[in-house]
Amino acid sequence: MPDPLAIAGEELRCARRGAAGLRCHGSSILASWDGSVTAYPLTVPTLNDVVRSRTDLTETDLEGLHALLGEWQILADLSFADLVLWVPGRGGSGFIAVAQGRPTTGPTVLPDDVVGQEADRKEVEHVARAIELGEIVLADAQRLGFDLDVSPVRRAGKVVGAVTRQHASSSAREGGSALEAAYVAS
Repeated sequence: MPDPLAIAGEELRCARRGAAGLRCHGSSILASWDGSVTAYPLTVPTLNDVVRSRTDLTETDLEGLHALLGEWQILADLSFADLVLWVPGRGGSGFIAVAQGRPTTGPTVLPDDVVGQEADRKEVEHVARAIELGEIVLADAQRLGFDLDVSPVRRAGKVVGAVTRQHASSSAREGGSALEAAYVAS
């Protein structure tokens, strides 16, 4: 793939003429008001792509993950949080994000897509503990800068992954949105 910055000038001119999302050489170019240009991949890897190519999960495990994702958006909306589904990488090599959901009811703390990426140091210890113990893990929000809860995902009695629920820390949100306040109050 050509370097997106090499073609940024042409794409930026297109963006200033009012084009919302520009496609070029396998990337989508996003130009912001300050003139900066960012390249994003045109496609996000699918759950099937990532699980089959980078994990040791079985087809039965994959079916179970699809069932979970059937309710994914409502879970993100009702929790006012970003959700990421992590599974162990092939041969136990770290944890791979295989699905992501953003709330439509509040702000996101994950501005970029993480599907296909490995867990970073902020998440990896908590994801590993939730999977190893098979229990919910609550992370230290002050240390991370956001609230993080990690719940194990089970299939046929076996923990096959973990879901992280990430949202702006309670102190940073100042009570959250009016919708969140009404929901919590009821």
